[in-house]
Amino acid sequence: MSKDAAGRLPAERRNELAPPKPATEGPADDALEALEAPDRRLVAGDARDPRPGDPGPPLRSRQLLALQRSIGNRAVRDLLANRRSSRRAASQRFRHADANPAPQLAVQRHAGPTMPEEIEPGTGTGTGGGGLNYVAIATRIRDAIEGLGTDEEAIYAALGELGQDATRIRALTTAYGTLTGRTLDADLADDLSGDELERAQRLLRPPDRRQQIETLLGTTDTGRWVLRIIRRWSIPVDYEYSGTGSFHRAGSIYINRTLSVDAAALVMMHEAQHANTFKSGLAADVNALSREEYIRRKIADEAEAVVRQIEGSVPMQAAGHSLAGSGVNQGLIDRYRTAFYAYRDALEAANPTMTRAEINDRCRTRTRDTEVTSWFHDGTFVTSTGNITYSEHYGNAWDEAHNPPSPAPTVTGEETE
Repeated sequence: MSKDAAGRLPAERRNELAPPKPATEGPADDALEALEAPDRRLVAGDARDPRPGDPGPPLRSRQLLALQRSIGNRAVRDLLANRRSSRRAASQRFRHADANPAPQLAVQRHAGPTMPEEIEPGTGTGTGGGGLNYVAIATRIRDAIEGLGTDEEAIYAALGELGQDATRIRALTTAYGTLTGRTLDADLADDLSGDELERAQRLLRPPDRRQQIETLLGTTDTGRWVLRIIRRWSIPVDYEYSGTGSFHRAGSIYINRTLSVDAAALVMMHEAQHANTFKSGLAADVNALSREEYIRRKIADEAEAVVRQIEGSVPMQAAGHSLAGSGVNQGLIDRYRTAFYAYRDALEAANPTMTRAEINDRCRTRTRDTEVTSWFHDGTFVTSTGNITYSEHYGNAWDEAHNPPSPAPTVTGEETE
């Protein structure tokens, strides 16, 4: 939820389409809610518990795994097509046979598509610029390509040692060209395809804006919740939006290209809440609800989105990241904490046997529903174009939907900052 130069929230809300029906598949909401719990405890001043790793992708069938481990998918296709696994001549494939008379068969291994934040650079050893032995890395890649059945994982591991650093990438491509007389890009394109090639190419270029934002999101529990919401609903995200502000509209998220990576990650925490509400079929329907109920539910979703931003901002600040341009600031965080702690002290005094987890959960709900919700009524937050409170804005939206002028305006879909 970004702000304009006057400190106001951008992107006017407009009337929305009726929300979709609730989905029948996907992880349970309570399981998703548990994912960002450690960030909430950090906001509340509690220690964070260790977070277990996510389960890996489901295993393939036993038959496919056995076949992969034996000779690899590409080798199987090559044998069925009665050709070699590469179009190069045998003299190119085994030009080093004299030095290695019995090369070990390279086996293709598949782990499935990998999100950018799951790619972990390897540990470089040897000598050379940046502490890496580029000739050794180039040799490993060449051998992985020239074996019978491309060893994709060996290629990914070797490229991962570069850490997507531009200087290291140039050094490796130079070493590979000197070693083989060919370009690394051409050899990868010849032996890999589809997702396999895209993953290798991504490791051979500096991180793009999307990858930087999603990598940063992967460092906090609230951010990881955002990534899961995006994957759960297959939500399109435009990280290079060139219009006004950042917002959610009818199941899509638009992040303004002028935002820093830090600000974009925090805005994503806000917009993902709106997208999840819409995709879950829980968005306020302007045509079905009373005026009062419509306003209440729209502001309730805004308040929850702000709380998610605050919870995610605390660990990001601790890691040295900035709040600038995100729509939240230290003053709002302090107001949230003041209200939170005041209610927590009262609960602890009145209920000495209540667990800290239960107390914190009640404090979060009350602070969201009282303190944060009031910000959308008292002028703390105002709309960017109308410079009015959100209660006024959503009231106007309901009035226009139920008393349309002539001719009636076209409803383009839900938009929330």
